[in-house]
Amino acid sequence: MNKNLLEEIESLELKNYKYWSSYYAKEAEKTQALLRLFGFTKNDLVTSENCTKSINALVSIGQELKLDCINKENLMITLNELISKKHDIEEKLYSNNAQTNDLNEKTIQLNLFREILLKDCRHFESQLDQDNETLRKMEIDIQFMKNKMEEYKSKIAQMKVHNDSIDKNLFHENIVSEYQKMKSIQSELQEVKTKLNLYQGLPSNMDLAQLKIESLAKEIENIEHEIEKLMVFMD
Repeated sequence: MNKNLLEEIESLELKNYKYWSSYYAKEAEKTQALLRLFGFTKNDLVTSENCTKSINALVSIGQELKLDCINKENLMITLNELISKKHDIEEKLYSNNAQTNDLNEKTIQLNLFREILLKDCRHFESQLDQDNETLRKMEIDIQFMKNKMEEYKSKIAQMKVHNDSIDKNLFHENIVSEYQKMKSIQSELQEVKTKLNLYQGLPSNMDLAQLKIESLAKEIENIEHEIEKLMVFMD
C-alpha cells in the first residue's frame, strides 16, 4: 500500500514538474522578448546581469516550490533549446517563403505561357478557317474547269467527225472556219491552264485538292494533244 502511495506521489510530482517546466519555459521566452526590447543582443541574453538576475529569480521560485530538479543549469539548457528551436523555425519560415516566391514566379510564367498558347490557338483557328475557305473556292473552280473540259471534249469530238468528212479541195472556207474555232478553243484552254497553275504547290493539308488538280491538268494535256492532231490535219 505504501509503495502504491509513493508511486502516486511521484507521478503527481512529475506532472507538477512538467507543468511548472512549461510555465517557466514560457516565462523565459517572455523575459527573452522583453530583454530584446531593451536592446540586448542574442549573445547578451545569457550574459547580461539583468538576464542573469531574472534567471536566478526563476530558479529561486522553483526551489521555493520544492522542485529540486530546477536549477540554473537546467533552465539555461531549456532556454538554449528554445532559442535553437526558434532559429530552426525561422529558417523553415525563410525556406517556405523562398519556396512560395519560387512557386509564385513559376505560376506567373505558366500564365504567360498559357496566354501564348491561347494566342497561337486563335491564330491556328483563323488560319484553318482561311484554308477551308480557300479549299472551298478551289472546289468551285475545279468543278467549273471539269465542266469546261467536258465541253471542250464534246466540241473536239464534233470537229473530228466533221473534219473526217471534209474535202480539203472543195470546202476551203469551212476548213478555215473550223481552224479558227480550234484556235479559239486552244486559247480558252490556255486560260484554264493558267488558272490551274495558281494552285500548284498546295500545303500538305490539301492533298485531296492537289490530286483533283493533277487529274484536271492531265485532262488538259490530253485535250491539247487532240487539238494539235486536228490542227495538223487542217494544215
